[in-house]
Amino acid sequence: MAIDASDRPNDRFGYSVYAGVLLAPRAQADAVARLRERIRPQRAMLPAHVTVMGTFCGIESLDGVKRLFRQVSARHGPVEVKFDGAGLQLFKDSGGLFVEKSAALAGLHKEITAAIGAVSIDAYGYADERYAPHLTLWQECPPENATLAGELGREVKLGAGFRVDAVAFVGRSGPAHGGRWVTIALFALTGRAGR
Repeated sequence: MAIDASDRPNDRFGYSVYAGVLLAPRAQADAVARLRERIRPQRAMLPAHVTVMGTFCGIESLDGVKRLFRQVSARHGPVEVKFDGAGLQLFKDSGGLFVEKSAALAGLHKEITAAIGAVSIDAYGYADERYAPHLTLWQECPPENATLAGELGREVKLGAGFRVDAVAFVGRSGPAHGGRWVTIALFALTGRAGR
């Protein structure tokens, strides 16, 4: 069942919602940050990333969630994130690049979602089979910047993809508009699965 995660109050750990993501390397993250500076998204955004566990909340133990992320990450190896080649995709209020749903990425998503899903509330009610990995370039830019966002999004150069060696457990402190995302912990992908 979906809930409104936009304006949830912070929990006792200081975060309103959480996610598990694969952060893009510095070069790609910087290119996306420059694009966002020009179009000024109105929503709090993480640095460039691919989500492996969508927005969740209602956790009882921050340390318990960290332990689950650590356990799953230790079973998976580094992940190759490859863009699907379709280029910029524009939606109602966002733009991004779809990522190939490789066996490694799908397996990591499935295992993290099962582990964390058992101890949290899925904020949007996404079924596992609907997982569509992507890298969001922006969300909710001001209407007067919509054309510019599309133009800049088509020009941004992120290459064919990137390799990721860790899963980031992130939390948003405050609401979607005015809050900020922070990295709570990083967990190395040190296992054999997905190599």
